[in-house]
Formats: sequence, structure tokens, C-alpha cells
Amino acid sequence: MAGGFAQFTLRRLRAHLGDYRVQVVVLGVGLMLGISGPFESGEVMRFLPRIAYWVGIVASTYVIGSIITLSLRPRLEHHPLWFRAGLIGLALGCGINLFVQTINTLIWPIFLGEQLEGLATLALSILMMCLVISTVFELVGQEDRPGTKNALPPLLDRVPPGKRGALIALSVEDHYTRVHTTKGEELLLLRLSDAIRETAPVDGLQVHRSHWVASDQVAGARRDGDRTFLILRDGKEVPVSRANIPAAREAGLLPRN
Repeated sequence: MAGGFAQFTLRRLRAHLGDYRVQVVVLGVGLMLGISGPFESGEVMRFLPRIAYWVGIVASTYVIGSIITLSLRPRLEHHPLWFRAGLIGLALGCGINLFVQTINTLIWPIFLGEQLEGLATLALSILMMCLVISTVFELVGQEDRPGTKNALPPLLDRVPPGKRGALIALSVEDHYTRVHTTKGEELLLLRLSDAIRETAPVDGLQVHRSHWVASDQVAGARRDGDRTFLILRDGKEVPVSRANIPAAREAGLLPRN
């Protein structure tokens, strides 16, 4: 499952970093910092090298932060907000500090031996910013998190309260549909097509005449001869019919080659 989870994280990272809005914001922040020259960079670097330095730092740390966040958040989604924000912020602070301090030491080797106090101050500043940013993002995203009141699809009204978690998959069993959530399973006397209509606003795809999956619950995929399976985050495997392979690829659930 580690490989499947890595594929899941990489797929989400590519989709996130491929968003032109993210690219514009990252470039804009890098340019603003390059022009303003914070942390005395305006005094020790010329204009163009300073712009290149800050754009590179912002872009690199954003990628590092995205990898850490996308890797940790799914594993912490059932923990309290303060725990998620604190652990993610701490991990971000450590990862970004290691990168920034290494780059600075390579550019200005004198810093390591003669300005330890400045390095410690920078490290603390980065850690505090990461903690604040992770807390803000967790607070802002709380209402949109799967399983919260505003995100519950109508289908979950048919499920006992104790099993109303984030939707994972739907499967046909005779004239019934089995609803898989992060808190359990429930068999409903309902056609799959009708159940799928009640999954909004959860993003998902019918990958087989007997199976539907939530996109954010797909961790990877595997082939077994001519058969293709999606690996879900809870370890279950769902077959993908040949007719649905193009749609699954288009949705990013399967590799394109």
C-alpha cells in the first residue's frame, strides 16, 4: 500500500502544481520578495540574482510544503484540528528549514560559522510561519473536509449515523447497493444509478457496471493480466471495466500510458 499511497500523493501533487493559479501566485510572491529583499537579502544581493533567489526559494519550498501536506493530511483527517495543524506545521517547518538553511549555506558559507544567532532566528521564524499557515489552512478547509456537515452527500442520510463517514465506494450486490465509508459499510435497497445520483458533492466515477469510487479515495492501480484494478486507500480493490478505462484515465485515476 505504500507504493499506492505514493502514487496517490504524486497524482494529487501534479494536479495541484499544474493549476495555473498556483503558478501565478507562487511567481507573484517570489517577485514581491525579490523586489523587497527581506532578511537583508537586499543588502547582499544584486537585483536580478535576488529575484532569481527568491522565486526559486518560494517555488521550491511550495513544492516541499505541498508534498509534506498531501502526504500527512490523509493520514490525520480523523484527528482533532489542533493536532493536524500542529503536526503538519512542525513537519513543514523542519522540511523547509532544512532546505532553506542548506541553500543559504551553499550560497553564503560564512553564515554557518559566524552568524549562528541569525540562523537560529531564521529557523524559528520559518517554523512559526509554517505553524500559522497550517492552522489557517486547516481552519479554512474544515467546512469543506469530507464528512463534515456541509459536505455530506444525500446518500449518507440513508446510512446509520455511526457509519456516516467520507464516501469510499459503492458496489452492487443483487438488488442492493453496498455503501462503503471511512466509518463502515451499509447495504441499501437501492439501484446503483440512483445511489450515484445522491453522491454529490463528492467527486467520483463509475468504473464498472457494479462499482463506483470516490476519486480522493483512490491510492493507486494494478494490472492482473488483462484486468485492471483500482487500489483504494482502505486497501480494497475495485475492478475497472475495459469500457471505463478511458474515463478513469481522463479522471487521473489510472496512468495514461
